[in-house]
Amino acid sequence: MSNHHHFGPFSEHQLRTQSMQDLLHARHLNSVASSIGDSSDHESSTLVDEDSELDEDLSHGIVLNSTAYHPVTVVSASELQVPPKSSEETKVETTYQPQYHGNVDTRDTVEVEKLEANRLSSVQPVVAAAPGGAATPRRAPVDRTTWIDGLRGVASLIIFTHHFGDNTFAEQHPETLPWGSPMSFLRNGQLAVALFFLLSGRVLTFGFLRGRNSGVVRWRSLASAIFRRTIRLALPILVLALMQQQVCLHGATDVAAEVKPFLQSYINKPYWCQIESSGDFISFFIRVLSSPNHKEILDHGSSLWSMYDQFWGSVYVYILSTFMVMMTRRRYYVYFFIAVFLVFVSSPNLLFVLGLLLSDLAASNITKRVLQSQPFYVVMAIQMSFLVLAFTLIIWSSFANALDNFFAKHTLLAVEGTVGVQLKDMWPQVMRFSYWVTAFSLLVYVELSHAAQYFFSSRIFVFLGKVTFGTYVLQMTVIYSIMPRIILHLQSEGWSYWNNIIFTYVACLAITIALGWVFYHTVDKGALNLARWMWNELFEKGTTRIGELPLKAGKGAVTLVRKSPRRFTGWVRRRVLGFVAGCRKFNWFIHNWRTPIVRDRTAMSPADLAVRPQDLRSTFWTADLSQDKEAMRTAWLLRLNSFLFPVHFVGIPALAALWFFYNPIGPWSWDVLTFGSLWRILWCLSVPYCIITYVGFCTPRIAHRKITMDKRPVKRDLLRNFYILIVTQGSNEEAVRRGYNRMKPLERLHPSVRVVVLTDAPYSYPDLDNVVCPADYKSPKGIAKHKARALDYFRHSQGLSRYDWILHMDEESTIDGESLRRCFDFIRYTDHDFGQGVIIYNAYKYWHNWFFSVADGIRVGDDLARFNFQFTTVKRPVFGVHGSFLMTSGEVENENTWDFGTLAEDFEFSQAAWQKGFSCGAIHGIVREQSPGNLRDFMKQRRRWYMGIRDIEGMYYLPQMAIKLWTIGIFCLVATIINIPFSFIVDGSPSPLWIVVLSNFCFANFYWLYLWGVLFQELDFGTKWYMVPIHFIASIFIQPFASIAEGCAVMWALASENTGKFEVIKK
Repeated sequence: MSNHHHFGPFSEHQLRTQSMQDLLHARHLNSVASSIGDSSDHESSTLVDEDSELDEDLSHGIVLNSTAYHPVTVVSASELQVPPKSSEETKVETTYQPQYHGNVDTRDTVEVEKLEANRLSSVQPVVAAAPGGAATPRRAPVDRTTWIDGLRGVASLIIFTHHFGDNTFAEQHPETLPWGSPMSFLRNGQLAVALFFLLSGRVLTFGFLRGRNSGVVRWRSLASAIFRRTIRLALPILVLALMQQQVCLHGATDVAAEVKPFLQSYINKPYWCQIESSGDFISFFIRVLSSPNHKEILDHGSSLWSMYDQFWGSVYVYILSTFMVMMTRRRYYVYFFIAVFLVFVSSPNLLFVLGLLLSDLAASNITKRVLQSQPFYVVMAIQMSFLVLAFTLIIWSSFANALDNFFAKHTLLAVEGTVGVQLKDMWPQVMRFSYWVTAFSLLVYVELSHAAQYFFSSRIFVFLGKVTFGTYVLQMTVIYSIMPRIILHLQSEGWSYWNNIIFTYVACLAITIALGWVFYHTVDKGALNLARWMWNELFEKGTTRIGELPLKAGKGAVTLVRKSPRRFTGWVRRRVLGFVAGCRKFNWFIHNWRTPIVRDRTAMSPADLAVRPQDLRSTFWTADLSQDKEAMRTAWLLRLNSFLFPVHFVGIPALAALWFFYNPIGPWSWDVLTFGSLWRILWCLSVPYCIITYVGFCTPRIAHRKITMDKRPVKRDLLRNFYILIVTQGSNEEAVRRGYNRMKPLERLHPSVRVVVLTDAPYSYPDLDNVVCPADYKSPKGIAKHKARALDYFRHSQGLSRYDWILHMDEESTIDGESLRRCFDFIRYTDHDFGQGVIIYNAYKYWHNWFFSVADGIRVGDDLARFNFQFTTVKRPVFGVHGSFLMTSGEVENENTWDFGTLAEDFEFSQAAWQKGFSCGAIHGIVREQSPGNLRDFMKQRRRWYMGIRDIEGMYYLPQMAIKLWTIGIFCLVATIINIPFSFIVDGSPSPLWIVVLSNFCFANFYWLYLWGVLFQELDFGTKWYMVPIHFIASIFIQPFASIAEGCAVMWALASENTGKFEVIKK
């Protein structure tokens, strides 16, 4: 084994000690969680109410100490090499010990020691992740509640857009986001509020209802929640009302009337400025939580109008849940009858009850059982039914209006005589029923869709969800006081209307989010902590009378003031130390990302020393290929490709210019920002990916002639075996024998070449050179499965050394003599440890199915562009590798092994090799394969790739970024294609010129990837000259549908739980 330096912060003894402490710590946290009963588990996240910060901390503590997500790294102290640490960091590290309360039973200690010993004996050491953030754990699986935070964040953006639009462009430009159009969804405040009410019902009593399954119902926690909920809402309302009053008294809202002529909207000085006296203020404060007159509260309190429904709907949910938790499945009949009654009286409490119903289904694991027990297509059909219903109500305004009018005529609204009132005038006293149905349908879809949950669990949405309460109640203050000043200033500077509006929108949104963050960390958390303190003092300790609370509160305030400077100083110190450590880690990453470990290439492993000299062969190629037509055509194509980079350099911009000239995506404007840029900016998210592909196309891939290569210095002169390894499950006998028979003659070209078929038991081919992986074989760490397990068995059984090379091939893959010679050139004249060439898909049944022949064109184009840049310039597997046409040395296989548990073992192999200091390079050769035979296999193949890559742990920053760029690129391409008819039918507003240029560049890039991949395959296959233009024109029309299929495959992967099943497709 080669000697090399590991970068890691702990010694083996430290890791054993820390690991035992982690187990004890986790056990302690679990005992604490069970003893306190999760004081308000039914409000167990910062989703709607922030009422359980303690529970959130507990859950994070347990996860962070879980070895399931952070594998233990065991290395010797002599192998450690770490960046220098400051004295402060060293002090913090060496003095930290988990704190435990009470005594630990010695029997528990012995048990923990046994568990730790068993765990360490069963888990093999893994490579230490490079410091400086070079390697980070993968994102944790999507939590069943985190996505609710993200959904709230999106709803808060919609509400802000609603309020901003109503006070700016809605009156002067009604064609922008017009009501009844699909784009109106982006500023549908009623729909977003309905979603808020649903989410409150969904999350408030989830933990309480979950007690039914465990048999422990925490009644006290429910009483605690009702008590704390009142204070939790009342204190922020009081603070906000005081803030609004002070804003008015200081004249900050007087400027609102000045901007009215420019905007031509109904913006004016807000009505809440009429509340001047203390009596009016107290009266208003009481009415916020007690008056059902939404219109009055809307006029004098703006966003506070919904607090009445938020409070009493929550109380309604708490009370109702006390009955539901004691009932059997007949409770669902009760849900039905209550829902019917609330529909009849048009009560917003219906939304809270429906949220409670979804919470009950989730707490009872019924939702989970439906997702796991039903076939995928059934679950997908249910998901799409709710999604289609939601978007039908959004897009088809006449249907939504008919639904609203129907319920207005057959509910209590008819009795009250409100029939005939315009629906838009009924807001906010009566909310539209169609929005309730839409919001409920969307929530059910997200509840069932892993893809939607994954999307809404993004950090940006979760952050917005956490600060939503602050942004919701403060946004109107920003709109009335700050927004007019920005607009007037930009108007005086000569900005155009839409440049002014869009810039102001972004600026006000940023200010609102910043103020919401401050509100969240001060008022919001302060109210939460005060409510907990009052509950504990009054009801938990049992020693405090209500009259004693002011004295205790005063003493607590004095203590808080006295300790605040020290706490603040400690907070600043931790932040500074964290920032400094982050800078040091980033600096380390910048300087060491290509070579995180310096390898000693002269060291010999025992396997290397065991190789007999008489078994070694020269790496020099002597075979004559001049009579091999296929080899000669490959050599010609590789030489032609060496000089085509100028064509790419000019062709892609020319295609983008052509696309811009005909401009099928609609009109454009010289304005830097237009309203269409708010959502069309999504087109540009794939710009980084497209720049990489463009640079890759423009990077020369020079395939030198043999006479030129032989003049280069020799890096490796000897090898023992060159395995052409056909890896297959073994069930597709036709493809296996076809590939084996085509490549078997290659053994005559060099004495070290050996064509081997690797299969899984029970499949065996006695008449072929076949290695069968036994069914009972286990890899060293025991986590390899499927293809990775077979590859690890081959590595183990063949006794590989650095003098052995393995060319990994799929069962349908074939290689010719010229490409084989190029493999030997790679071994002889480069010092890279693994490499890859170009894979094309014309080996068998080429153009048998035109759709898949075009769809796989992007894979060929990707090899000629993005992977070309990786292997010829970067020489590190930033984008990973393919499992086929992957050539590795025995040295990297022995040190890396194939002991990986993901479905993308090839990608994980490359990342692990990179972290161990191995490098990769380009093989100037071609391997021919076959496209999938049907759409389901095509989708399953793409889905397995993405799911496998998604679940890899410990990837460097760059591969993580590359995966995200690839995913975003696929979605942006699909969005661009869909937008072409959408721009003409729905939204014809102009786009800024810079967005048009960038989106055209991206669109041209994707088309070039497909079309150049098809053309490259045509040249290799030797297609008749008259068929080439026919195939080319067909590719132009098929490409959009192929892109949509790629996007659907990614969506399928996101919507799927990774069960670890390796699905083999038949070719």
